[in-house]
Order: sequence, then structure tokens, then C-alpha cells
Amino acid sequence: MIIRVDDTLAIQVHFDILDREDGYDDDIRFALIQSGPREMWLFPSDEISFLLTPGQAEQLAAALRSAAKESRKTPRSWWQDALAARVVSTNDHADRKRVTNGG
Repeated sequence: MIIRVDDTLAIQVHFDILDREDGYDDDIRFALIQSGPREMWLFPSDEISFLLTPGQAEQLAAALRSAAKESRKTPRSWWQDALAARVVSTNDHADRKRVTNGG
């Protein structure tokens, strides 16, 4: 399966029996594939990959499902409200500091 993140990055996950080696349980390839202009790349090469065990792949899948569930149930305006509250909190702290320091 290939998942296109944007115009320059894709994630590929697949099982290939040729990735199996005696003595190792990791045979599920997770790859980050870059394309487009090199100045847009996040990594030094066009492909970075590593192997996962079936258990690690299941843990990653569960973590992604959990994050997706949290994302779906959190209103899109939440981050704006949280950012506004943080700005107010930061300004409030700065105001208190000025008052206590005689400023």
C-alpha cells in the first residue's frame, strides 16, 4: 500500500517474502519515499525504509487508529481556542510580572 502524504512524500507499507531472513522476525517494510525538488526533501535520500515485525506493525496500526480517532472527535476549531487561551495566559503572566515588578 502506498499513501501519498503530499506532492513530495509517500509512505509505503508492504510484506514481501524476499525481505525474510533466517533468525529475524521483521519482514514488513515501512518506507518513506521522497520525490520532487531535493530542496523540499525532509531526508537525505529519496527512500528511507526499515523492517518491522508483525507485532510492531500491529502496534503502529493501533497507534495510527487511536490518533485518527482522537483527531476525528476533536473539533477543528479546538486548536484555535487552545491557541487563543494560551496567548491570553501568556499575556496574563507577562502583565502580572509587570505589576509585581513595579512595571
